Amino acid sequence: MNFIPNGECYNPTEAGGRDDAQLNTTHTIIEEIHAQGNTLRTKVLPSFWLRPGTTERNGKQANCHAGSPALNTQPTYQHYFSKNVTLQCPGVDTPCLLFNMSFTIASEIPDYHTAQIVAPSTHLTAGFTKAQSVDPDTGHVVAHDNHKPTIVSTTDDQYALGAFCPPGQDTDPFLYTVVTFANRNAPQEVTKLNVVHRRPTLQPTDQEHVVNYHTYLCVGTVQDVAECLRILMKPYHPTLIG
Repeated sequence: MNFIPNGECYNPTEAGGRDDAQLNTTHTIIEEIHAQGNTLRTKVLPSFWLRPGTTERNGKQANCHAGSPALNTQPTYQHYFSKNVTLQCPGVDTPCLLFNMSFTIASEIPDYHTAQIVAPSTHLTAGFTKAQSVDPDTGHVVAHDNHKPTIVSTTDDQYALGAFCPPGQDTDPFLYTVVTFANRNAPQEVTKLNVVHRRPTLQPTDQEHVVNYHTYLCVGTVQDVAECLRILMKPYHPTLIG
């Protein structure tokens, strides 16, 4: 979660901060983790991406570019991120995950005009280089469009991950983005499929706000994933063909 134009300089991150990879621990504090049956539940105080006193290396936002200092004054965000992951989706026989996520937006955040929340962020190996979308009107697999449910796969279509975020959630615009980047802590590049939610400054700014999101992830071949997405999309797009 980051706040435009502050970018990575004020970015609570569930998986840990940038420099946590060099340590034996992380500044993310796990308050609760519970697994039972096909459900995983977690509750954390997330690490900030930058530790206090450090600077951003690559940022391009107005208040956070290369050399900009961290805007957070402590290593851990003192407000909860929670998620509930269910390893099954209604009406789907192939592998599918339902992510229900909750984020607390604090009252003490430096001035911003847009909250940007990635829910979820998935990290895949470099072999996932092919991005496509499923058209919600026709059900056809089409060229990738940031505004349509997205599939990222290997070039042979045998391994794929797809994402669908139902409409009507705590967001204004949201995007399905696919990016590939080098990771100095990994032996190869990383491909990310993200569902990015954006909200203008939440009012009043002197109060906490809790936002909630749910997203479906489908797993399998491209054919499996496309059919999984069609099934999940159908209640929201009654005219969908497929």
